[in-house]
Amino acid sequence: MAVYTIIAVAIAANVFFPIPFMTITMTLPFLALVGGSFRLFVGSQTVHEILKQRERLAHFTLYLAAQTLMSVTYPAYQVLFQAAADAGYELTVVALLPIVKLVMRNIIALSLSRMDDMMPEAVVFSVDFFNAFYIITSMQNASSSATVAIIMVADLIHTVVAWKSLRRRASSIIRESRAGGVDLKLPDILDVASFLLRTHKSESKSFAHVQIRSCMTHQLSLENRILLDDLTKATKHHQFPTIRSLEHVGRGSDNPWWSCVWRRTNVVQVQPIIVKTNEQLRPEAKDESQRLDGALKVLFTAECLVLSEYLETFVPVLYTIYIMVMVHLPSAKYHTELSGVTVDTIGSKIQGILAYGLLELLSFVALVALMRRGCGVRSLHHLAFVLETHMPHIQDKLLAWALLTLGSRVVHFGVDFSFKFDWV
Repeated sequence: MAVYTIIAVAIAANVFFPIPFMTITMTLPFLALVGGSFRLFVGSQTVHEILKQRERLAHFTLYLAAQTLMSVTYPAYQVLFQAAADAGYELTVVALLPIVKLVMRNIIALSLSRMDDMMPEAVVFSVDFFNAFYIITSMQNASSSATVAIIMVADLIHTVVAWKSLRRRASSIIRESRAGGVDLKLPDILDVASFLLRTHKSESKSFAHVQIRSCMTHQLSLENRILLDDLTKATKHHQFPTIRSLEHVGRGSDNPWWSCVWRRTNVVQVQPIIVKTNEQLRPEAKDESQRLDGALKVLFTAECLVLSEYLETFVPVLYTIYIMVMVHLPSAKYHTELSGVTVDTIGSKIQGILAYGLLELLSFVALVALMRRGCGVRSLHHLAFVLETHMPHIQDKLLAWALLTLGSRVVHFGVDFSFKFDWV
């Protein structure tokens, strides 16, 4: 935005340069300009209509606040890690990273509680991106190879535990489905969910807890559109599921990170319903309802897992390419992450990162294969679906977060967690 750039240049030229924590302190002027421009183009009537949607505005504000908090928390963590590395306590600080990751996931998931279909993509390509990025940075600045090895082993154990938990739940659902008459040539959780929906779509009580419509638009075949219409008529109304507490949920938990949802073809008005309890359902319907709920949870969790592993696979490669290019540029001296790094020493700096990237690639390939064989989940289809349908959102996030995380390490952006600001 030209006006925003002019304001920032004017402050830097006439007040102080660098502007302390520029990416944070200049956020309010940026939002004011965006809000004013939006008001100018859409008109006051549209703005008043938007202001009436208080709950959505509250979630939107929380989402923006979470993004801002994340852009401050992770750079602060990096400063803490560097100080701990100098003092020999880096392993203690490394142990804090999963806690930071979990807290940020909770906050962002809460802000998207009415847009469940967007949660995996929104959380993974924001929180997990920052987490993967700062894991790599921690490995780059680690004072010993033991720290790097511990980070790699911890990540591998996390993936194994997650897969075992998913396999246990998926195997139970497939076994119960076959016993209930579902004809499965190959174990496939999606086939289980599809079978239950298609064969029992007239029994609204069985699926009253399932959200039929999605918060996004998808291209569906005529057959699937008819199925959704039939399910809509059977259940009459829909409700958005509430967000479950994530305080004890991780990749190895028996519950998904977020509530499970189903896809839809277009946006509809969502109204609450009175959900029937299991006591009100016939015994067969109880089993079908529980089996469908379990299948959707497995599919949802699998989508989150494969997205996270995919992200952790390519982030090390991108960062390695970035620092190998930057070290040859004259501006490298202004990048704090390249302090003391030269063309001659860059090889030793990226060895650990490349090893971590290779481990993540092997982990991703193994996870995809094991999820297909042991869990009946075609995770590559999940990945392709998200990358295709959410591509604009993913591109926006990756571009914004890459610029923010890398830009915050340039001295011109005024990041100084000692708060001395010697240049002011």
